[in-house]
Amino acid sequence: MNFTYKSEEIEKAVLFYLKGNLLDKDSALPLLDEVDKFIEREKNKFIVDLAEMNTLNSSGINVLITLFTKARNSGGDAIIINVPNKINNLLVITKLNTIFTIKEDKKAALDELAEV
Repeated sequence: MNFTYKSEEIEKAVLFYLKGNLLDKDSALPLLDEVDKFIEREKNKFIVDLAEMNTLNSSGINVLITLFTKARNSGGDAIIINVPNKINNLLVITKLNTIFTIKEDKKAALDELAEV
């Protein structure tokens, strides 16, 4: 399954729904371009929903790191929600679960972003 995404502006954040397999950075360039456009509009709080993600490798992890770096460098933040077990295990093994903010759902993420 190819990588796709959609975005939705909610309250004071932008919610990205990621779907499929994120195995190369090129497939995520439109996502990263959209992140830049939101930041230009001073929207720098992001929620990344991984509920429909199947697989991600080191390139996919790099995309997430880039998104988080862009958000934080602009004074915002990004939170991952709905992490499938397979991807959660990858985040734990790589210790990225200590770098990323991970919450159970959209409400918990919005509560956390309200403090940023």
